[in-house]
Amino acid sequence: MRILVLSSLYPNSKIYMSGIFVHEQVKQIKNLGHSITVFAPVPYTFGLLRFFSKKYKAFADMPCHEIIDGVDIYHSKYLALPRGYLKAYWGYSYFKSMVSKIEKLHRENPFDLIHAHGSAPDDFGACLLSKKIGVPYVLTIHGDSVYHLVNKGGRFKNSKKSIQNAEAVIGVSSKVLDRVKKYTGRQDSLYKVLNGFIPGETKSAGADKNKINILFAATIIERKGCRFLIEAFKVLTDKYKNINLTIAGGGILLDEMKQLALRLNISDYVEFTGVVAHEDMMKYMAACDIFIMPSWDEAFGVVYLEAMSQKKPVVGTEGEGITDLVIDGENGFLVKPKDVKSIVEKLSLLVKDGNLRKEIGEKGYESACELTWENNAKKMIKIYQDVLKHSTDGG
Repeated sequence: MRILVLSSLYPNSKIYMSGIFVHEQVKQIKNLGHSITVFAPVPYTFGLLRFFSKKYKAFADMPCHEIIDGVDIYHSKYLALPRGYLKAYWGYSYFKSMVSKIEKLHRENPFDLIHAHGSAPDDFGACLLSKKIGVPYVLTIHGDSVYHLVNKGGRFKNSKKSIQNAEAVIGVSSKVLDRVKKYTGRQDSLYKVLNGFIPGETKSAGADKNKINILFAATIIERKGCRFLIEAFKVLTDKYKNINLTIAGGGILLDEMKQLALRLNISDYVEFTGVVAHEDMMKYMAACDIFIMPSWDEAFGVVYLEAMSQKKPVVGTEGEGITDLVIDGENGFLVKPKDVKSIVEKLSLLVKDGNLRKEIGEKGYESACELTWENNAKKMIKIYQDVLKHSTDGG
């Protein structure tokens, strides 16, 4: 098969992007003998923006084509105004930025299928492109399409249309698929494929062996729950003096969270790393004793799986995507959303009992073992084959 992958989240050589999970899946599909070409459009940089923003400077300097780990990646430039302004229309610009090049590649060596990852503009861009070149498309919903756009009026309209018209929709958790059904009415050709991890031990970043090291790793935005974790950690430090908290990641609330730790007088116990490359993040995973991300509106959360792959006990949130994998008290722990008391309770169990940390970490690892990126890719290829058979049969 020859697959065209669309993802504005896709990693590149100039700026950190969150879609490392898409790249890992693509690599494995390619390793299994299929041809993959990636289009990862980036926003066009207006005039002086490149001089005032590192992000937009990186977009301006983005090469038109690059190869990462043997994967061909094309970067067209589309109109995307800052702060999501007029985002309902981004899909049209996204489509126009790449359609000529894709048509040329399609004439030379036809694509069998389009696979888009993410929400606007990727989903609607795939919908438009599918009609233009006559190739079926599938969507993987990682969360945004049904978590953040549902109440955005016109912005969600095109995403809803794209979900409804796709040959298949893949959700990264049961919760994602439940929301697809609820908000789009779609009931057929829905597939659950959990994200994966790369097997193998990671060299530790190093940590104080006399301390119990708790790790939070995420973009620091409200729904990731960092605020509630810091408040809970303050309670824990009143009882336990042998604990540290590492908060790995950047985000719009980073400075605010630093100030919160300062006001609570726990700055000596808390390390803020800022943005961390994926390779270094895995070193933090290997070094920690407990991993926690008390987030809500979480489609799945690859970081939980990555921590479990390092035999670390994980703490997630009840009712979120990770409940497809974590059973509270058996192979991990789950806390109530936005609940400081619940976080304190579950972390206390792990902080005071080293045997429990080891037991939960081992059971979590056993649960995670089937979720390698290779197995993920095999499931995805089966979906591709089903879609193409259905299309050929005229279904």
